[in-house]
Amino acid sequence: MSRRATFGIVGAYGATGRAVVTELLQSTQDNVLLGGRDSAKLKACAAEFGSRVSPLSVDVQAPHSLDEFCRECSVVVNCGGPVTVLQDRVAQAALRGRCHYVDPAGMPFVKERLLPHQEEIVGRELSFVVSAGWQPGITELLPIHAHSRASAQMDSVHTVETYFSDSGEWSDSALRDGVAYLRSLGIPCPSGKPA
Repeated sequence: MSRRATFGIVGAYGATGRAVVTELLQSTQDNVLLGGRDSAKLKACAAEFGSRVSPLSVDVQAPHSLDEFCRECSVVVNCGGPVTVLQDRVAQAALRGRCHYVDPAGMPFVKERLLPHQEEIVGRELSFVVSAGWQPGITELLPIHAHSRASAQMDSVHTVETYFSDSGEWSDSALRDGVAYLRSLGIPCPSGKPA
């Protein structure tokens, strides 16, 4: 008999959160706990998804609120943002709550801040997946794949350039994180002025 899980989605009524909830309901029989600050939005969102979904208010800026939310979950999926504001708060609460953790965005500093806890995560038999989705994330695999394919067919490869685009709508939080990531790489603002 397999153990049932409760997936907790932080930032559940945003575009990414809704996509994650939809996928979980289609691919599992598990329960989903919607987390966010606005109780009215949470209740409305939960009503749209049905009986396996329930709302629970969570304030990501308040450690005790995050801890209460994570205690109710087996797996926490952090769809809140922007990451540049949230930092590693949700990941640390998931660790305190002994939950698995998935972060579709997860700027590199989230991973770096979790590294000192690596032995604890492994010892508790937890999985922490940072950069599971959007950029930076799965898109980081494309250059590696392109280099591998080119190396198999060419005598030598001096450079590999990849370009990414997205036809979907980005939230303000996603755009803020994207700009922060570009700045961390040293890519200046097109106007030359700070963003």
